[in-house]
Amino acid sequence: MGGDGIKLVCDLQNTSIRSALQILESGSFASLAHSQRQSEIRLPKNASGPLLLLGTQPIRYFPLKQYLAERRISSEVYNQYLVQVHYSTGNGKRLIALGFENDA
Repeated sequence: MGGDGIKLVCDLQNTSIRSALQILESGSFASLAHSQRQSEIRLPKNASGPLLLLGTQPIRYFPLKQYLAERRISSEVYNQYLVQVHYSTGNGKRLIALGFENDA
């Protein structure tokens, strides 16, 4: 089973297809997703300086998969939309996170 934008909204909002279509049609999903992202972005307390992107890859790190499973996001959905991001902070600490692939 593949994923699409409607399935993503259903999974993220825990809603039906009908409700997901209403959310998308109203345009409220973009602002809701943006506000959720802003509240979830956390840098380490000891981070200083710029972040350096080291690379991306398909999600392989078990704690990230576990995090997604706890939120009931299926592997079909996250494999389509998310990647594992490797980055370092200004003080050289290496970290791993989830991210959306940038096609730009």
